[in-house]
Amino acid sequence: PEWHMADLAVLDLGAVDVPVYQTLTPAQLAYQANDSGAAVAVAENPVQMAKLIEIRAECPNLRRLIQIEGERADGVLDFEQLSDGEDGGSERRFWDRAAAVDEQKLATIIYTSGTTGEPKGVMLSHHNLVQNAIFTNRRLTGDSTDLALEFLPLCHTAERLAGYCYMQQAMSKAYCTVENVGGIFARIAPTIFFAAPRVYEKVYQKVVEQVEGSSQVKRRLFNWALGVGGEANDLRIVGRPPGFGRKLRHSLADRLVLSKIRASLGGRVRLCISGAAELPKHVSDFFHALGIPMVDAYGLTETAPVAVIGSIEPGHIRRGWVGKALENLEVKLADDGEVLVKGPSVMMGYWNKPEQTAEAFDPEGFLRTGDIGEMDDDGYLRIIDRKKDIIVTSGGKNVAPQPIESRLKQSQLVDVAVVIGEGRNFI
Repeated sequence: PEWHMADLAVLDLGAVDVPVYQTLTPAQLAYQANDSGAAVAVAENPVQMAKLIEIRAECPNLRRLIQIEGERADGVLDFEQLSDGEDGGSERRFWDRAAAVDEQKLATIIYTSGTTGEPKGVMLSHHNLVQNAIFTNRRLTGDSTDLALEFLPLCHTAERLAGYCYMQQAMSKAYCTVENVGGIFARIAPTIFFAAPRVYEKVYQKVVEQVEGSSQVKRRLFNWALGVGGEANDLRIVGRPPGFGRKLRHSLADRLVLSKIRASLGGRVRLCISGAAELPKHVSDFFHALGIPMVDAYGLTETAPVAVIGSIEPGHIRRGWVGKALENLEVKLADDGEVLVKGPSVMMGYWNKPEQTAEAFDPEGFLRTGDIGEMDDDGYLRIIDRKKDIIVTSGGKNVAPQPIESRLKQSQLVDVAVVIGEGRNFI
């Protein structure tokens, strides 16, 4: 929670923060600190603080180092001692300062990975973040009875935005690391959480492995129950109530199998959100068959981050498609299929990079996402692949490798798949 405390305190001051991953090297930290001009750095523990101490001489603007826990080196401030006191006025001061912040001003600089060059600092305003949270929450209904679980790095734009959404809906929150989540999921018993597809794939694979190691009777019972759960979900999607026979079968399947699998996730999950990559259809079908609704979300750091998200409302679910654009955004496809986005949560630009900023937008002001998609007549979007990953064979055929790779990875024997075919006769 200290991550969110520091983040909200900085934003409340009208200052700007730069979220960073714990996995960054000292050299990467130095680049981001110097490029952004950061004056203060907050680290969790002595291991992370050691990186900042190592680069401090290279970062002339870095005046203060703050550590959350563990033994501190000389000159490092204690996070606990930064509180403005318990005089009863801190809440009033917080909201007074918040009211004075110009929502159009820069709130945060988030550096992209820089896989194709040096990292680019995505500039997001207070308006960008708030508008994205408000309109994302219109798809993710919740209230103060919910318990949200956050286990991905909070500097990840999607998890950060999810945190803002949970706060706006007054949900309680639990925190843990992604390494530990599997062992304590049942004890936390969340009602809602966001995760990357790989997390859901691991849950699916673990269940399947357990079933395959059981007796033939149990395997048949599992497959039957999952089929019954899938039938129930098909009816739920279109808003049709099940008949008496189907209802009875589903009740039995749930009691014997499905509820036991849900119990491994705490038994209370009412909504899962998947984003940051493509969610394999068989994994999505598995969770829906269990009775756990799941929605896909699509976006980029540059869109703060949600641009398109699914729904759990009957009649608004389109299997195999991500969903529809947020109501305050315009999403369309370019002539070559590239997804274009325009609206109040699209970034201000790239920090100190005017040329790259200009290249990121088309003449009409739409952000070029770099993703290739399909859109049906009702506005539902499906992402096919990254534009730069599209393969052109020697015969001139355009091939999107991601769907093929995703299909190959459905096998438990395949962890990573790479399709090769650029300039060749065949894939």
